[in-house]
Amino acid sequence: MITIDQIREVAKDIQLKPTEAEYKVAVIVGADRLRVEAANAFLKTLEEPPAKSILILLTMDAEQLIETILSRCLRLNFAGDGSVKVTPEQLAWLSRFSAIASLPQKSLIGRYRLMDVLLAKLAEVRGVIDQSLTARSPIQRFPDAEKAMVGKWEDELAAAIEAEYRRQRADLLGVLHWWLRDVWLQSMSAANASGTQQAGGSLLTFPSETGSRAVADRLNSRQALANLEVIEQLQRWLGTNVQEALAIEVSLLKLEL
Repeated sequence: MITIDQIREVAKDIQLKPTEAEYKVAVIVGADRLRVEAANAFLKTLEEPPAKSILILLTMDAEQLIETILSRCLRLNFAGDGSVKVTPEQLAWLSRFSAIASLPQKSLIGRYRLMDVLLAKLAEVRGVIDQSLTARSPIQRFPDAEKAMVGKWEDELAAAIEAEYRRQRADLLGVLHWWLRDVWLQSMSAANASGTQQAGGSLLTFPSETGSRAVADRLNSRQALANLEVIEQLQRWLGTNVQEALAIEVSLLKLEL
């Protein structure tokens, strides 16, 4: 979480005149992690920013920001061209998830196998992030630094790891969301004989994934649409202090597969 002390430090720094360039820029990454008291402390700075300053609040879930923050900001989209970008690692994971989900048995054990696949991938993601960011941390370069400075770097490293992990976790769940969208499109094409099937096929994100077709054949469009809502709810839960494993378990048990 972003604390009120951190926000006060940003507000104090942004009031100073720039020394190296014409403008000073403050970027708050993961602004949805602002505590309520921190957000309220930032309102005055947002409403009356000092001259030659730019304040950028980054978030993938604007709904988590309080209304008084949103009303003082101009909303810009930094998401690129909007096309779905999936890494080879994410695609390999999705193929495994899809294969398990498409199995004919609908037992409780099958659901927990899906959960194991997802949690194992998330653990792998966190491990890679931890290793990468730790290697780049000044803690590694300056082992003899003062204790207070090392403590500050450790806090910054922990926050950076958590923020990057949340971003990549959201990306992975986004891939799953697109796969469930394919299931939904194919469930609608199954309900309509000809025209919708062709249209649905052209809109698929992962047309080569046969698992989504197998799942879609077992569902009606209402069930498939409910699956999308389950993943959206999971993303919202994970934006709070909910226990990750519990939220994932509840959500996967709700899925119609």
